Amino acid sequence: MSGGVVNHCYQRTAERVMIFYSVSDYLLFFTIFCITAIQYRVHILSLCLMPDHIHVCLIADTPDDLSGFIREYTKRFSKELNKICGKQGALFERPFGIAPKYTSKKIRTNIVYLGNNPVERHLCKRAEDYRWNFLAYAISKHPFSEPLALRNVSRRLRRAVSEVKARYKEQKPLSYMQLQRLFRQLDRKEKEQLTDCIIDLYNVVDSLSAARFFDSYHDMITAMHANTGSEYDIREVFNGRSDACYSKIASFLLKKYGFHDIHDALKLPDTEQKRLMNILPPLTGARPEQVAAYLRKRGHGSE
Repeated sequence: MSGGVVNHCYQRTAERVMIFYSVSDYLLFFTIFCITAIQYRVHILSLCLMPDHIHVCLIADTPDDLSGFIREYTKRFSKELNKICGKQGALFERPFGIAPKYTSKKIRTNIVYLGNNPVERHLCKRAEDYRWNFLAYAISKHPFSEPLALRNVSRRLRRAVSEVKARYKEQKPLSYMQLQRLFRQLDRKEKEQLTDCIIDLYNVVDSLSAARFFDSYHDMITAMHANTGSEYDIREVFNGRSDACYSKIASFLLKKYGFHDIHDALKLPDTEQKRLMNILPPLTGARPEQVAAYLRKRGHGSE
């Protein structure tokens, strides 16, 4: 582990279970992550949140700052998510993967690799089209929604934005219950606007600094279009060939059971979950271990 240099940190879950089920999960993690980065004075060059793992490219002053940063946001997020899902136990594998990048070429290759993770997993066609690698926020405050002019929006959205700003001013992350409450009262367009607003407000991902290794943001994105990048120093293990099946699983479960919160699927009786293990693969194209990961059935991880 190296301080003062660019490090690629990789976290996957214990037994390959899912991390992110909903927009609220991503935002819960992101606000915890960003506030903790500020507290530990960690410079984030790149961040990519995938359904069952996390990549971070960062610079920390010391190894203690780096390990303390990851330990703190991991602990806070794991506690929140386990509570939401009705689960117990460690969420992430220990120790986390880490690989220092000492040359500009290796740093560029790694940044391209992180940006293209969702492309390789069939979640988007271009790296900048994926919300949760935060590339698009380097050049826009609202890349996935209409501009947010508070004087022209509904009172409910105005109240939600005000509450988010107050929370950020206190340098506190948003809670899951708070996010659920704020989003519940909004229509689809407003939800997208609030999501972009939260990300833009809390964002510590310095994609423009990352872009300096390529001369410009445009050159960085062009490099991502041209090749996938690579990571030879950390062994990354995938479930199946595509993560697109996870949204199909969610759609099926929401329609079949009428859940208001997708996490309720994790609280179904064991007999029903076993039945889903049999019927979901042919319906969604998911591999059995991907269904197990979604339902957080430990002991079904793949190598």
